[in-house]
Formats: sequence, C-alpha cells, structure tokens
Amino acid sequence: MDVAYSDIAEKPGTEGWTFEKDPVALAERSDFLFVTLAASAATRHIVDRNVIESLGPNGMIINVSRASNIDESARLDALETGRLGAAALDVFENEPAHDPRFLALDNVLLQPHHASGRWRHARR
Repeated sequence: MDVAYSDIAEKPGTEGWTFEKDPVALAERSDFLFVTLAASAATRHIVDRNVIESLGPNGMIINVSRASNIDESARLDALETGRLGAAALDVFENEPAHDPRFLALDNVLLQPHHASGRWRHARR
C-alpha cells in the first residue's frame, strides 16, 4: 500500500511514506483522503474545490477533524454530480444542523462525532 501525507513540513517517523506539501498533489495520487488536522484560520477550507476535484470520481474523503477544514459546498456539489466518489462525515459546517442534501446521497456515510476518548462520553 502506498501511503502519502501532507503537512507544513516532513515529519520524523514517516519513513516509507511519501510527503506531498501541496494538498492538491496529495489528492491527485490518493484513493482515500483522511482529513485529520486541527481547525484554525490557516486550515479553513484547506480541502477546497481544487483538492476535491483532484481526488476525482473514484476518491473518498474521510473527515475525522473539524468541518471548517473542508469546503462543504464544493464537497456537496462534487458528490451530487459524481465528481467525488464518496465521503464519510461526522461534522458539518453549520452544526448542529446539516445540509439536508447529505441525506439524499447514497455515496455518503454520516455518523455522530466521536472526538473524545473518555469512557464517560463513550457511554452516552
């Protein structure tokens, strides 16, 4: 399996992985794009229309970070038109509400957000 990642700089302990500084370049070579970064002004919509289009109709976005990291409108448009293959999501830009168009899509997996590793939260 080919593993690639994007970050500000290469990380130690990633020997055997390919570093792609540019998120578009990462998406072009990926089947699955896991979004795992913290939310900030610098990361807002870092997964934009260009990244989504580069992932393509066979690609899948799995977001386990914050909703603001992905341009939700661009993702929805790409999912509806088949320019993005699928998405797995547990956060939305207008939480607690979500765009009802997500519910009409067969290529989207929606689930509640599970950010905490604490047992008392897992029991809820």
